[in-house]
Amino acid sequence: APPGKMAPTTRQQRQRDAPKKEEEAAAAKRARVDAPRVTVDVRFEEDDEDEVGDPEFRLEWEFADGIATVTVDGCTEVGSIEFIVVDRAACGPSFYAIMNKRRQQLRDLAVSFFDPDGRTPRFAGLRAMGPQVRSGGILYISSIAIGRGTQSTAAASSENWDDDERWSDVVTMALREMLTGASLDGCWSLAAYIPEAAPHLKFEEKALWARRRSRYGAALSPEELARLESAEARARRLDATPLLRCGFLQADELLQGPHSIPWFYASRAGVEAAPASDVGGHAAAFARKLFAIEASKPPPPAGRDAELHELITCGGDASTMQLFHPSRAPSSTVPPPPPPGDDAPSMPLVERVRLRLDAGASVEASFALHACAATDSRLAVLDLVLERGGRACVDSRDAHGATPLMVAAQARQLGAARRLVAAGADKSLTTPAAGAASRTAYGLFLAKQRDMNDFFTNTADENRTNAELETLLLPPGGPAPGDVGLGAASRDEDDVEDDEDGLLDY
Repeated sequence: APPGKMAPTTRQQRQRDAPKKEEEAAAAKRARVDAPRVTVDVRFEEDDEDEVGDPEFRLEWEFADGIATVTVDGCTEVGSIEFIVVDRAACGPSFYAIMNKRRQQLRDLAVSFFDPDGRTPRFAGLRAMGPQVRSGGILYISSIAIGRGTQSTAAASSENWDDDERWSDVVTMALREMLTGASLDGCWSLAAYIPEAAPHLKFEEKALWARRRSRYGAALSPEELARLESAEARARRLDATPLLRCGFLQADELLQGPHSIPWFYASRAGVEAAPASDVGGHAAAFARKLFAIEASKPPPPAGRDAELHELITCGGDASTMQLFHPSRAPSSTVPPPPPPGDDAPSMPLVERVRLRLDAGASVEASFALHACAATDSRLAVLDLVLERGGRACVDSRDAHGATPLMVAAQARQLGAARRLVAAGADKSLTTPAAGAASRTAYGLFLAKQRDMNDFFTNTADENRTNAELETLLLPPGGPAPGDVGLGAASRDEDDVEDDEDGLLDY
């Protein structure tokens, strides 16, 4: 201590140093959050008979299941990434059949991305990646269970997984290390993933999600359903953000209808070329429209309109309505409106629909035309609905942006399509997918027919009927850009042999 002054006590020294130490601790925490140290341990599931876990043998079989364990800052295991590697060379000409046998998502990936040979890309975005995606393995990421939705108490206690930026950074680094690391070197040339919403839903949102999936309990009100759909869209965007940061692309061309799957895909070169400097940055750089079918959705049917929609869809069978539409099944908390007078299950369906229209149900708000267009067994009801709705409703769009003619085309219903076209349906309207990916009803039909022909052999009668439907749906101005390259509903072998320029591109 200086002369004349007493040396500070230990307590005083601690108090004097406290602000400095707090600042240092805060700086260390900021550095840790900005640049987490993520390590990944990739291993394949062991199989004593096939030796799938041995690196020398793991791709001698059609499939190899793997898991990447993720650790943050060298000590805390925060979750894992599960994946399946598919060896296309081992699948050979049975590519579709083998993928279909293993998992539904793999079957959809196979049909959506490649021709039956497993090598020829089916949409422009994939073709633009070049020849590298025509061979090599396919890596399907089946789940990303890091922090959220995991059973690890250590992960929950050591990390603030409510911080979306932190979660995105950790998953981005884990994916990048897994996909470009030596463990998977030479195993894959194309990776694919379907974003999930459930891991990112809040407690109240998960309760709504569980109620919608359940066949029992209270149905969701229109307000609850709208809130859940909004939460799911937000959650899927968040789940897809690390993929975008790793160089993945969204398959916009595949977003064409109510059952479209939002696939994300990347080549190995694309992942390696993604800027590593983005790790630690915020996801706002990727604030883009991830799902092309989210714009201006009409509200779901409610009250009399919902009852009319379910009546047409299920043919008035209450047990079928309960089984396939649990989210709008009768409940004690959201009771349906009483049926109109004189209504009875024994009445013809068309008369029951007439009663509900007379009682005030709306043709447009109930999506009644869409429900009728899905099957030729409701043609009498379709005639009634067209009579009541008029020309103004024949091109109305449902919550997925589809017109009744598009529904009939995807369902391959010739009778419904004939009536809709005769009523003035516009065959040139396209799906709300972005840009050149938009398809007309004609293109939706070709895509559906192509997928069915990949797995089934049609009879001659079916081919004639399909050819008639194809001709009926062709727009006056010709196919839209998104319709090109989808092939025809039926083709003669002589046409294939004469197609020297590859114009059919089936």
